[in-house]
Amino acid sequence: MPGMTDGTPGDHDTPPSPEGPPGGSVVFLLSRLGFDASRRFHAVLANVGLDPRQFGVLNVIALNEGKSQQALAEPLRIPPSRMVAIVDELEDRKLVERRRNPDDRRAYALYLTPTGKTVLGDARRLAMDNEREFTAPLEQGDREQLLGLLRRLAAEQDLPIGVHPGLVAPY
Repeated sequence: MPGMTDGTPGDHDTPPSPEGPPGGSVVFLLSRLGFDASRRFHAVLANVGLDPRQFGVLNVIALNEGKSQQALAEPLRIPPSRMVAIVDELEDRKLVERRRNPDDRRAYALYLTPTGKTVLGDARRLAMDNEREFTAPLEQGDREQLLGLLRRLAAEQDLPIGVHPGLVAPY
């Protein structure tokens, strides 16, 4: 690419070596693939009117119906204010409802509405179709191996599995 340099003084038109970074860098390739995967994921979820943050929260609520926002936010490391804002959005769209917690009248328990369950089911199907398409070049064993390696890297970085970064930090 014009204007790129390999670090040689005065050499401004030589592309980087194909064997060296960035094309040979694990971090660069993960970043590039992550960017593309995120773009595709956003586009897929837009078909059902969700973004990844909303999809993540709907999934968490579906797996933990009846728990409070605070109880769901803490293990996911989601700031309480972000959780409240996302739940407000989902409640406005009639996908989630807050009910008084019978054990603690000061807290609200979260539940999916019937519409929320339908939208989440549609979103999950679209997400799985997207996953199959994205990983189509891999054999099943290769896919499982890659998933295991990525989980190890995520664990080493202390990243919570199943939590989209949009839940923890703004885009």
